[in-house]
Amino acid sequence: MRNTSMSKNYEGWVLTTVAGNGEQGYSGDGGPAREATLNNPFDVVFDSKGRLIFTDTFGQRIRRIDLKSGVISTVAGCGGEGYSGDGGLATEATFNQPYGLAVDAGDNIYTADRLNGVVRKIDANGIITTFAGNGNLTFSGDGEAANIASMVEPNGLVFSSDFRSLFIADVSDNRIRVVDMLSGVISTLAGTGKTVHDGDGGPATAAGVFGARAVGIRRSDGAVYVMERQGSCIRLVTPDGKISTVASTGETGYGGDDGAIQNAIFDRPKEMTVNADGNILVVDTENHAIRLLDWALDRVSTIAGIGESGRPQDGALAIATSLARPHGIAIGPDGALYIGDTENHQIQRVAPA
Repeated sequence: MRNTSMSKNYEGWVLTTVAGNGEQGYSGDGGPAREATLNNPFDVVFDSKGRLIFTDTFGQRIRRIDLKSGVISTVAGCGGEGYSGDGGLATEATFNQPYGLAVDAGDNIYTADRLNGVVRKIDANGIITTFAGNGNLTFSGDGEAANIASMVEPNGLVFSSDFRSLFIADVSDNRIRVVDMLSGVISTLAGTGKTVHDGDGGPATAAGVFGARAVGIRRSDGAVYVMERQGSCIRLVTPDGKISTVASTGETGYGGDDGAIQNAIFDRPKEMTVNADGNILVVDTENHAIRLLDWALDRVSTIAGIGESGRPQDGALAIATSLARPHGIAIGPDGALYIGDTENHQIQRVAPA
């Protein structure tokens, strides 16, 4: 689950590897996660039991780590590329690049099966179904049941704090869709489908959201943060439906550390999470870094990564060692940060020394 953390400033935290031997592939189920091979891990979440779940995206699987025992297993995907298996065991299903993850209060797992244009659900009994999307890569279905609607390329997922809404970032359709979990009906929260960044101060449904890649929740009022990949910024949709840009100049690059959040510069960020202080942790993918947006200080800083792709040094200060195109982040029940270090084929943990 996202948005669960103790108050942290992350200074002096160190990085250790919790999964992946650094080789690309698929192996290790039933054994130590550190000895397993992974294949481009992307998103990371936790269930209510404190187990780490991640999308092994190019391996077409969803895998899980029991952090108490350190053992890794597969919960969905047989490794084949396709779109099959609904109604059966999730471990026999095929995917086409599972990406974003969310877990509901019942520990059901939702994943954005992005190149199939759908969101799929793995229930607590291990059965898989399609939750949203019909596989037609277009835009349709607002006001109808989510599983008959169309999406183009769903990426990021997040539940509202009360689990009554699931927000879906459809990056190639430049929209944020939302599913009412009680009625099952889908609608658009933000975006017109146009490849532009505009509309600040007006209705989110009339704004251009340029590459809607990820979503996060401001717990104080339920407002929704929207990460734009091509826009290289973060926007906010308030409960009254208005949208504004709250972080970044919109330039593409790497800059702004120790300065105001509005002056931050990202390079096509891919994911984010919100900690208990309400601060945002940004996965600044093409800068190979994790950035912190501290609202109380109005300051942006780098808390992991050195801005260059490379293999991290186990046990090193997080701000003094490398990452390689990270795509996911979650906050564990221990307050530590867990990062999908994609091109290192590892999951990293950042925690106090």
